[in-house]
Amino acid sequence: MKKNILTRGILLLVVVALLAIGFTGCSIVTPPVDPSPSTGTVIVYISGYYTGYDYDIYLDSGSWPIGTTWGGSYYTAPNIAPGWHTFNAYDTTWNYYWDSGYVYVTAGQTSTLTLYPTYHLIY
Repeated sequence: MKKNILTRGILLLVVVALLAIGFTGCSIVTPPVDPSPSTGTVIVYISGYYTGYDYDIYLDSGSWPIGTTWGGSYYTAPNIAPGWHTFNAYDTTWNYYWDSGYVYVTAGQTSTLTLYPTYHLIY
């Protein structure tokens, strides 16, 4: 009787061990996620008297705008490298109204910059 219980116990242990080894190969492995972001986000707000226009937003005196504030409210600039950056806003209607400002970007954080465009003749 004791020999029969011992044999069944060993057999059960072997079956459980084989099943555990077999199911380990079927487990889902997720790739590691980089916990430290390398870029930040900047929200550029347009405020003041001339907010009814659309403004092209330029980053660091670039040749091409990175986006447009439709209706003159704000533009969210994602994936900006950390450090100090200059943002320029030029109205798209008359090219009379513009402003620029500096903002420090921290990786993984959202920075804000409020620009107050005024009348300047742009050539």
